[in-house]
Amino acid sequence: GLACARQFRRLKSMRIQFILKRNLNYNFTSYCRRSSGLWNSTRFIVEGLAARGVHAEIIEVHDGNDIDREVIRFAPDVVVIEALWATPAKMKELLSLHRHRGRKWFIHMHSGLPFLAQEGISMEWLSAYPKLGVGVLANSPETYDAFRSILPSDHVYYIPNVYIPEFRKPVRKRENAQRFDIGCFGAIRPMKNQLAQAIAAIRFSEEHDRSCHFHINGSRIEVGGSPVLKNLIALFEAHPRHKLIQHDWMEPEVFIDRLHDQVDIGMQVSLTETFNVVTADYVTAGLPVVVSSEVPWASSLNYADFDDISDIVRVMNRAWTYRLLIRWNQHLLHEASCSAQESWFLWLKSVTRSSSC
Repeated sequence: GLACARQFRRLKSMRIQFILKRNLNYNFTSYCRRSSGLWNSTRFIVEGLAARGVHAEIIEVHDGNDIDREVIRFAPDVVVIEALWATPAKMKELLSLHRHRGRKWFIHMHSGLPFLAQEGISMEWLSAYPKLGVGVLANSPETYDAFRSILPSDHVYYIPNVYIPEFRKPVRKRENAQRFDIGCFGAIRPMKNQLAQAIAAIRFSEEHDRSCHFHINGSRIEVGGSPVLKNLIALFEAHPRHKLIQHDWMEPEVFIDRLHDQVDIGMQVSLTETFNVVTADYVTAGLPVVVSSEVPWASSLNYADFDDISDIVRVMNRAWTYRLLIRWNQHLLHEASCSAQESWFLWLKSVTRSSSC
């Protein structure tokens, strides 16, 4: 009992710093805003740790040269670099400094292998970090399993994403409306599968004798995304009864309010995901959702095959009809969030016990 009490006091006295790169070309986008999924994912981790008494902060820097200054300022026990941007050479330089002796350093990965395969330095850098004593954090079981195959297992950790929701009431079903407003938000890129979802949304709307307003984030084009947007525009030009609505990226609170007030169904039938903050925003806003099995925490009743238009339409009808699924997904998201917060807390507890990564 006394040992546990001492361990808990030590954990609560810990300081953990999460460092993001401003203007980061992360997941192939040319900017990193505080409304980005990366910033919000990290913010939720910080809030979850703070709720358990851990002193944590999130900070943005211009580049690797700012890391030393910010670490000295905050004096953390644990430093987590968010995403793949700090070069192995910079990490080697930092770890060689006497003033950082005793600190533990980690790189927190937010992408699965399909995205990492498009980043030419990913395997080179990931292989170099453990040799320097830097740990690697994965946010999905699949990525964790892959990393354990190529990196020393004692340097790789699995910790799921944290998302702290403030749930809205389920949106009201508009029975007599003349159109469906269907959201397929998030970055435009091939593996998000927006074209297939747009075709499914049009078919679903026509089956209900309604027009379709298909809502996307038209300003968030990532590598490989330009042809996707071009095809979406051409699709809706060829079907003038339906409209493609392009939105700028929104701050989280504004986005969730907009979803609750203006959208009937949220779609994220992606080819690959590790968590999917956009789906969590849909569920928080009280929307019925249609996703792929790549969104691991959502109900399997909302899963559709990403390459089968008929199946996507079938699941859209299920989500639209059975409104209890909205509350069920809110429950599942809450459970996933509580589990993730506890995972971070227990991970920090294990870090305090070990003398190295």
